[in-house]
Amino acid sequence: MSSTLIGLIVAFASIIITMILEGSNPASFLSPSAMAVIFGGSLSATMMSFDLKTMLQLPKFFGNAFGNPKINYTETITQFYEFSIKSRREGLLSLEDEAEDIEDEVMRTGMRMVIDGADTEILEETMEELVNSIDKSGKEAQEVFETLGGFSPTMGIVGTVMGLVHVLEGLGKGSMEALGEGIAVAFIATFYGIGMANLVWVPLSNRTRFLNHAIRTNYEIMVVGMRAIQNGLSPEMVKEKMIAHLPEQEERKKLRAELGQG
Repeated sequence: MSSTLIGLIVAFASIIITMILEGSNPASFLSPSAMAVIFGGSLSATMMSFDLKTMLQLPKFFGNAFGNPKINYTETITQFYEFSIKSRREGLLSLEDEAEDIEDEVMRTGMRMVIDGADTEILEETMEELVNSIDKSGKEAQEVFETLGGFSPTMGIVGTVMGLVHVLEGLGKGSMEALGEGIAVAFIATFYGIGMANLVWVPLSNRTRFLNHAIRTNYEIMVVGMRAIQNGLSPEMVKEKMIAHLPEQEERKKLRAELGQG
């Protein structure tokens, strides 16, 4: 289970528990009309902000955000360390079988180019294009969630105003009790709008940003490893150059400890 799903469950559970502790009935906060305004309004406004191709990828964006991608710097560096050992002993051509078995497209393409003796500049350009293509998709997901988070509170206000207009239309015809209930129902739309923005859309945007950064960093250290192997550096140097590329000092210390470098 991903941290995103756990966080979402905890958030909604906290709200429901708070309602119960306050003496409210959670069922009283269910409002199909408010849901229609918030979800329908936010989604339609976001659709007008992006092209159809991007919006059709929304299920994929959700899947990626709620998924638990395997981004393991230690595994990446260890794999290139092993590639380097075999390359130094048996030559670059000995890596052909390993390259064919690599699942990741970027790593497989890069290692094939290294084995084929591609120029370093061409290797870097090709890898940059591949990584940018993946990065672009991640940024689109982040922007879509961010946009949904921006429209959601506004749609909540729209829903509340619509509800209040309806209440005011019946002013003088109903009892004060009915008037109070109508106002309460009207404000549920604002509750939904702000809640969805801060508990779903903005966190998903932040989660996507975090994953994009981790994925890009992983690919960047792959390219460092490819260049190091291409230049015939020792396995220890390959490992060290890849570790040194990580931006966080604590991350570098942790990896050196895991890889037995102290």
